[in-house]
Amino acid sequence: MRKLITIALLGALPVIASTSAQASLIYRTGTNSSQQAPAFDVYDTNTNTWSSRAMLPGSNTTQLASNSNSVFALTEDANIYQYDATLDQWMFHLAGPAASIGRHAISMFDIDANGEFYWGDDGSSQLHYTVGGNWNTIGTPARISSGSDIDMVNNQLLIRTYFQAGFFTYDIDTQSFGTVCNSATTVGENGRVGGYYDGNFYSSVFSGGNMLATNTTTCQQVDTGAALTATHASMEVSNDGLIYLNGYSGTQTVFEVYDIATNTFTSLANAPTCAPGDHCSLAIVEDINRVEVPEPASIALILAGLLGLRSRKTQAE
Repeated sequence: MRKLITIALLGALPVIASTSAQASLIYRTGTNSSQQAPAFDVYDTNTNTWSSRAMLPGSNTTQLASNSNSVFALTEDANIYQYDATLDQWMFHLAGPAASIGRHAISMFDIDANGEFYWGDDGSSQLHYTVGGNWNTIGTPARISSGSDIDMVNNQLLIRTYFQAGFFTYDIDTQSFGTVCNSATTVGENGRVGGYYDGNFYSSVFSGGNMLATNTTTCQQVDTGAALTATHASMEVSNDGLIYLNGYSGTQTVFEVYDIATNTFTSLANAPTCAPGDHCSLAIVEDINRVEVPEPASIALILAGLLGLRSRKTQAE
């Protein structure tokens, strides 16, 4: 099997490598875990495999957050930790808001393109956010759910409304609220269902049902007709329009992907168990800089070929 690593110079040896067209990593942990250090796993979209990583630094009831480079966790000690994939370690990054201390319902947690954080307790009406790393608080126009996403193009935070498939937006530049799209569809409290892609906000009901898409401009909701297998699902959206979902309790090992372009679901490799009965949280890293590099045996063959070329060149001289 070819290894996937970041480009590096291996002495003077040239490395023949090709960038992967789709090389996302999906990270996953429990979000209402009472375990001292919840499990933390990663799914590789190139190989359709899961592997274990360093456990979280403490018990956790908050969603994972991610930007294009890293994954962050806000644990019950009210500290934000950043995962270092190279060292396979969690490193302290920033103190969280005072309100995040202790156990909560499954709290929303996000990070924008500028590295500012957003945290809100499930069912509450207060959004906590950083500006320059300093925490602030603002009242929200609707109750916060555990599901949220960032529209990086329009620089907006979208938060699913508590117990609804609808959402409301927070304009990051003006630090004010914008659109409120109420929905008559009751979804129950899902692990992290609420994702944005290309002008639509995606969500689903608690158990069974189809993927729902709500236009962020008109608030028109469309039932896609594509049915989830995962119940009480967690959700994360990739930059190329793929929505990854993982289930809860009896469907905790279900891991599937919804292709927005084709309106189809595909089953993927079973996910490991977070913890019995746990809700699980997903976070994606768009690892587009990873490359495929030959195994040592292949490198040896390349080196032998290069030495052969050198020998022939010397004889010619």
